[in-house]
Amino acid sequence: MSTRKMLGGLMLFVLMTCFGLAAYAGAAVDAGGVSQLTLGAVFAKGGRIMYVLAAMSVAGMALVIYYFFVLRAEQAAPRGFVREVTGKLAAGSWTDVREACTEQPCALAEVVLAGLDYVENVPQQETMMLKEVIESEGARQGVEIQTQPQFLLDLAILSPMVGLLGSVFGMFGAFNAVALDVAKAKPIELAGGVAEALIATAGGLIIGIPAMAFYGYFRNRASRVVSKLEGAAGEVLTAFLKGRK
Repeated sequence: MSTRKMLGGLMLFVLMTCFGLAAYAGAAVDAGGVSQLTLGAVFAKGGRIMYVLAAMSVAGMALVIYYFFVLRAEQAAPRGFVREVTGKLAAGSWTDVREACTEQPCALAEVVLAGLDYVENVPQQETMMLKEVIESEGARQGVEIQTQPQFLLDLAILSPMVGLLGSVFGMFGAFNAVALDVAKAKPIELAGGVAEALIATAGGLIIGIPAMAFYGYFRNRASRVVSKLEGAAGEVLTAFLKGRK
């Protein structure tokens, strides 16, 4: 994935968030007839829950940036590392292989080290057992890679719920203004509570929708990385078998 595509994905997340906030601000202006309602004013009308949603949006953008750099085949199984390790394994240079794995830690390095530990510590090695050791460690590394985007899914689920909590607070404030004294209840107090409820709901959805979209993207990307890792693990197994002869 090129830097241009990574920046494009980040900009898409930011633009979707800003567009949603701007759209809601525009709707609020149309509904209330206020010409100077800014994004900051909309944020303030959303109540204290908006600070929680703001923190969640920052966390979402940080996760997107992190996954763009981490969920890559070159991070899990660098091609140069694969060529170096398979060459040394085929030559039977176990010590050099261990040093190479220590110098360049990655998912494939953990797979190689698991197979290396088996070859060095078991006098009577069996090919099927070696294959099982490599496949088991590869599966464990694959699970770790595929579960990384789960944080975005959690964010996509939690943010609308947090927004709904803000809606409850807003509606509670609106009805509380009426419950205290129906005769003295002012429409502006009711409108303030309803506005807080709507803004909080919109804020949660504005964060949750892009987070869910990026979760789907990174989930597929993680699957492709695991596929590359499995192919590299197969090359490692072949090299191990050559080095034992």
